[in-house]
Amino acid sequence: MDSVVSPNYIRDNEIVSSSDFNHEQINNGIVIYEVIRVCNGIPLFLEAHIDRFIFSINKLGRKNNILISTIASRISTLININNLSIGNIN
Repeated sequence: MDSVVSPNYIRDNEIVSSSDFNHEQINNGIVIYEVIRVCNGIPLFLEAHIDRFIFSINKLGRKNNILISTIASRISTLININNLSIGNIN
């Protein structure tokens, strides 16, 4: 992932303009990459994506201190702030 396509993204619980995205940030640690398809403003197979994300965290031996409801809420926020009807959340 070298860039952010949507106008805004969430970094450390804060909504940030994609123009401020620094791709060097993802080179400093472990990256779990997931693409969620959005149709009619609804994330498809959201539960499966979140389950896979949490599985990846656990498989890496990392402590998971983020709630499933928080992940779902942030995805909903991304859809709303980017006015995303059809497309992907990367």
